[in-house]
Amino acid sequence: MRAATGARNAPLTSATVVCRMVRPTLDALAHVVHTISAFLDDSVSLRWTIPRASASNLPHLLMHLAAREPQDLDPHYKMFLSSRALVHAVANDNLEIVQWLCQEYCPATFVFPVVEEAARLGNRRLLVWLVENSAHGQLEILQWLHTLPENPGCTRAAIENAARNGHVEVVVWLQHHAPVQQSSVAIVNAIECGHLEIVRFLHDQGHALRAPAHAIACAAKSNRLDILQWLHEHYAGDWTSDAMDLAAERGHLQIVQWLHANRTEGCTTTAMNHAAANGHIDTVQWLHANRSEGCTAYAMDGAAGNGFFEIVKWLHENCSECCTTRAMNIAATNGHLDIVQWLHANRHEGCTSRAMNGAASGGHLNVVKWLHETRSEGCTAFAMDSAAEYGHLDVVQWLHANRTEGCTTAAMNLAASRGHLHVIQWLHENRTEGCTSRAMDLAVEIGHFHVVKWLHEHRLEGCTVFAMDCAHSLEILKWLHENRSEGCTTNAMRNAVLDGDFERLLFLHANRSEGCGDSVTLVVARQEQLEMFLWLYEHYRANLRITHIRNQYQNRHYLIALLDKMRL
Repeated sequence: MRAATGARNAPLTSATVVCRMVRPTLDALAHVVHTISAFLDDSVSLRWTIPRASASNLPHLLMHLAAREPQDLDPHYKMFLSSRALVHAVANDNLEIVQWLCQEYCPATFVFPVVEEAARLGNRRLLVWLVENSAHGQLEILQWLHTLPENPGCTRAAIENAARNGHVEVVVWLQHHAPVQQSSVAIVNAIECGHLEIVRFLHDQGHALRAPAHAIACAAKSNRLDILQWLHEHYAGDWTSDAMDLAAERGHLQIVQWLHANRTEGCTTTAMNHAAANGHIDTVQWLHANRSEGCTAYAMDGAAGNGFFEIVKWLHENCSECCTTRAMNIAATNGHLDIVQWLHANRHEGCTSRAMNGAASGGHLNVVKWLHETRSEGCTAFAMDSAAEYGHLDVVQWLHANRTEGCTTAAMNLAASRGHLHVIQWLHENRTEGCTSRAMDLAVEIGHFHVVKWLHEHRLEGCTVFAMDCAHSLEILKWLHENRSEGCTTNAMRNAVLDGDFERLLFLHANRSEGCGDSVTLVVARQEQLEMFLWLYEHYRANLRITHIRNQYQNRHYLIALLDKMRL
């Protein structure tokens, strides 16, 4: 493969100059050469991987990384790396890397997900190459899939993805070169995304709609009058009021007017309610003048909460429907002080403690202060808890100084879950509620390593097995293994499979003894992680319930095809 060029890939200039000056001496010192190489090696310093190098379109680095791989690299892990690298190569339209990955790096790579990705992106060139050059016996599986009565092969998902993304040529090629079972999903995808040419083609090829009402609603909310008119001609008896409701919600007044003139289903109060909540005053006014359904209190509540002051005042003056305390509560939560003040002066519904709670949660200190000074509802401990969760230290400090409700352990727990170490430290120094083991558990789960370390060093609550079970970061997982004693359960390996994280799976297998439970069967089947299935079959065969997979996951066609090929 040709090496990519560019300044980012050149070695450090200073190192180049020095090494050239001392080249004769340096050549005789192999250990020095190795040390310099390791120091300058991007694959080490930037933690490059095969998928990352492929995503960055760096063929020379791919070959370098492949040459440095250990001889005993797990073959299923290599398949996993290659499959993900292929997805990136397809996204970059790099046939050279696709060919290298399939033919040289790992011929055993499963290409089915990549075929679907090529179709989704409309890359006919790569799609044709992948289908015609399926490696390591996969052509046998492809052919097997195509012979099934319902033909559930990769081409069905491929045509569904291509239809969604408007790739007409790919849809036509797939239909003619790999005929698939009629797919209602494909034509719905085309309708949802407004690709009328594909809708017509699929319809002519026999891809009928199983639920026309859903497709009609999708066209209405997507503002596709041309598709609505086509559906009106071909599926005249499957319409509901959802069409006008959804069009009004999105502010598509032209669609609303066309439905009003050409259909009889009408709408419900949801139309004006949602149009008001989403700020479409022209649609609200047209519905008020031309339809009789009206609205409910939800209309003003939603408009107030979302800051549409003009609509709030128009509804107040033109509609008899009132609002509820939700209007001021949500307006306060979203920081719309002008609307809060207007509701206070012009309406009688008032608010509840949720107003100040919500304002504190959103960091709207000006609203918190106004409610404190003007209204009597006050707040609850939720105010400081939620302000801490979202990192609003100024609000936490003001509530601490001016209110008596205080907070709970949820304040520090939730601040930890969001990574707000400065809030945690202030609470630690100024409040007595503290936290629970939930703080470190959540910080681990979300990946806030700095918070995990701080809690480990400054608090005594520790964590539970939940931490290692739900650690999504390999770095944190290793740290917990080395620095904490809580350990994990079989859920750790299960969750690694659920996340598609082969590195965690391998680490747990090499360093822990808990193994995996039978529930891993459900996860690997649901996720259809073929490489992980093969690895689990090799190392934890007793935990894989093959019969259950066949009975419950018949729609996981790649996995079922693999089971048949393995004669399981």
